[in-house]
Amino acid sequence: MKVKKKLSPLIICLIILSALLLFIAFFVLSKEKVDLKPDSDTSYYNSYEYGCNSMRIYNGKRFPMSDDYMVYKDGNLYVKDPMYYRADIYYSDRKENVSTSITSQRIENIEVYCDDGSLYMENHATQEKQKLDEQSQILFFDGDRVLYSVDKKKLVIVDAKNINDRKEIDYIGEIFYISINSNTLNVITKDEYKYEIFQYDVDTYLQKSHFEHSTLSDLDEPAIINDYFLYCCKDLINTSEECTFLKYNLKTGEISRAALHNYVQSVTYNNNKIYFSAEKSEWNIVRTTVEDENNGLWEVDIETGTKKKLSDECIFDDLLATENYLYCYRIDYLLPRGMDNDGYKGYSLKQIPIN
Repeated sequence: MKVKKKLSPLIICLIILSALLLFIAFFVLSKEKVDLKPDSDTSYYNSYEYGCNSMRIYNGKRFPMSDDYMVYKDGNLYVKDPMYYRADIYYSDRKENVSTSITSQRIENIEVYCDDGSLYMENHATQEKQKLDEQSQILFFDGDRVLYSVDKKKLVIVDAKNINDRKEIDYIGEIFYISINSNTLNVITKDEYKYEIFQYDVDTYLQKSHFEHSTLSDLDEPAIINDYFLYCCKDLINTSEECTFLKYNLKTGEISRAALHNYVQSVTYNNNKIYFSAEKSEWNIVRTTVEDENNGLWEVDIETGTKKKLSDECIFDDLLATENYLYCYRIDYLLPRGMDNDGYKGYSLKQIPIN
């Protein structure tokens, strides 16, 4: 008669402890180290996750720009960690972890967030919390000013350092895009397939110009760069993977093609270039990359349309470009891509010189 031997509680504990240590070692050793070089660009940029630099689109609904993965301001890079309600801020001389929520945006000590339909601004250095307005969402926050709409009839601009410094712009429509560059506030409203482009002086907030642009295509990845309104359109009729980058000249009203590419994934811009990743992939239990000449990281000159390949690497979830560097963000999952997109290990970040 055979006698079954039982494992002692000590051995069981040792087995569990060993498995836990192996898991922790895998987690730590497989996470890429982020080592960024100082960036001397003094401008403000944020990434274009989900098709717009001021809002994200999910299931047809719009959410604040807080779900962009990266925000850059004056040499500091704000990066959202998908694992937690927190972010990392990479300064020129240090890295800092800060708490944040999915409905907030934080740049250095100032955080703007929504709570029960109301909009608040909090200074974490002074512990001051102030209510901006009710039934409002963040449309734009660059660390200096907060922009939000009221009943689709009014755009409110609040100085982040002085809540009493408020200005208002009257308009009617659904805001599709907001940006501030070259001392100009750009606001695009959408009505079906008609887009109105308003430009205001950022000092006086008086209107400088107004344009109308109609297209039968749903716009994706919009931006106003210098004298161009840029966006990309995918071939929805033939359900192909072809993507066309178009540019609408705000001075002449002419529309021309800036670039054409297949399998476009993430897109961003700086003051004169378009940057995008492209990946042909297929699903077979997990998502895998299929070898294709279109794959990679690409740069396009907005004026000339000249396109060049920066890297063969093509798996990126978000991009952000300053004048000096391209920041490439990828979510790291615990399991292979496509098996469990809610199980995060963290993120990896690459900095590629472009100037």
